[in-house]
Amino acid sequence: MSGSMKGQVEWLFSRHRGTGESRRAWKDANQGFGKMADVTFAWNSERRYKCTSIAFVEWAQGRYGISEIREVTTPMVKVYIEERQARGMSPRTLATDITGLRRLGLYLVLEQWHVQNFVPDDLSVPHGSRPRYSYMPAHAKKIIEHVAKCDERAAQVLRWQLDCGLRISEAIRLRPDRVDFDAGTIEVKGKGGKKRLIKVSDRMLLDRLPRSGTFPLLNGNATSWTRQIEKLVAAACAELDIKCLGTHGFRASAAQRTLDDLLESGVDERSARKQVSRLLGHNRTSVTRSYAP
Repeated sequence: MSGSMKGQVEWLFSRHRGTGESRRAWKDANQGFGKMADVTFAWNSERRYKCTSIAFVEWAQGRYGISEIREVTTPMVKVYIEERQARGMSPRTLATDITGLRRLGLYLVLEQWHVQNFVPDDLSVPHGSRPRYSYMPAHAKKIIEHVAKCDERAAQVLRWQLDCGLRISEAIRLRPDRVDFDAGTIEVKGKGGKKRLIKVSDRMLLDRLPRSGTFPLLNGNATSWTRQIEKLVAAACAELDIKCLGTHGFRASAAQRTLDDLLESGVDERSARKQVSRLLGHNRTSVTRSYAP
């Protein structure tokens, strides 16, 4: 197949787009529970897996000099995942990488470009219910200070995560028109379009936030910017000899701090975890244990 590596990935995903179709209907018709469908049903999933696949094939092209996706091999995939793991990528990020590449490999098989998926079934990383332990307050401060020396905007993103428990995607898309600067609150639109109102405890964050521009903390492409911030955090942790918990560690730190403060003020644990759950944008309080054990 001709065209750039990125173009090849985009073509494959467009060929196997199932947006608008019913995942449940596919599973019922194909007895597909536990199996990977031959199309991607959700726009967000397609975007995420496609971006993951593009990053990989462009890496493979630079590393191995390949010009077509059909030249990808299993050892290449393993080296890519091992390198990202060594750089401090979180288990959940690596799991998303593997799922996206496995879907790309499936599409190659369906197009008869490969005999079998180049991502082996046994390739995985620990994730799921594993607690996302938080950074110690002093460590979080040092990491952010180190990142600020390289990129102040990236440091601002981390400060918002640490103060308000935001996902990095929520922090980089923070909108001034959804901030009440007088009341010190922000309206955040999270996963599934769910909105939540968060009280900002650090007034300096509000004072430093530009009031013009739609997304003042976004620097170019959201995916590339997220990866850049992750790299800066990993580099800072390596330099400071701090265990790297990724950018999500700052969100977990906010959850842990909020839970500790509520418990110290006399709030019972069940009610405290409900409040932490609302802060994080989750419906189930049990999820809070993945952030604050």
